[in-house]
Amino acid sequence: MNDAVTIIVGAGAVLDFDHKGIFPSVKNITEEVLKLSIQKVDGGERPLLREINDFIVGKLNQVGRPEINRYVPPQLNFENLLHVIEMCIAYSGGWHKEYVSWIPFPEFGTLIQPVKFLKDIHTYDYIRAAYGLQKTVMDIVNQYDASFCEDKSAEQWYRDFWKSLSGKSNIFNLNYDNTKENSLGEYEDGFPPIKDGEDYSRFSARRYYENSRGVSTIAHLHGQILFS
Repeated sequence: MNDAVTIIVGAGAVLDFDHKGIFPSVKNITEEVLKLSIQKVDGGERPLLREINDFIVGKLNQVGRPEINRYVPPQLNFENLLHVIEMCIAYSGGWHKEYVSWIPFPEFGTLIQPVKFLKDIHTYDYIRAAYGLQKTVMDIVNQYDASFCEDKSAEQWYRDFWKSLSGKSNIFNLNYDNTKENSLGEYEDGFPPIKDGEDYSRFSARRYYENSRGVSTIAHLHGQILFS
């Protein structure tokens, strides 16, 4: 599709939907994530996501000029928070001497030392926090994604827009939903149909690039709720 339109889709794409559940803005999703309590390895519960968020925001307040921070207060959204937690998962094995070999350990981890607050959190508590965050985001996205898929008359303006670009667009999606796929009907995302006896489909860069059917292509750069 040499004459195809290249489209990059961001967080505002579905905000005009008639949402029945939580309005899926970045702000609202982040607020829901911060309400979570995580069951710790020792069996207790802890608002770990809120604690990590507040700790990092406090540290960010110490960066830069106070008069500027007053006008643009530091804050994390749920994706920033997930990135912080994933980094803590990677490095905490070294902090707690859990690695039996240097091979899987991130090399940069040898150059940094954590503050006591981060070091005192168990690796598996970080993992549970990341899981809870991701599941919350997926549940919120699925609220509108599933209803859109089930009700073919919903948001007709949205469906018509994407259908008008069918076979004429290369879509790069930063969101986690499948509304564009459901609108297009036919598309190429590089994943062949799952074969009998297989549990998943493996991405094929060749299939995606060659696009032998000449349909619209779509790539989820941040993943999507059906990926595992």
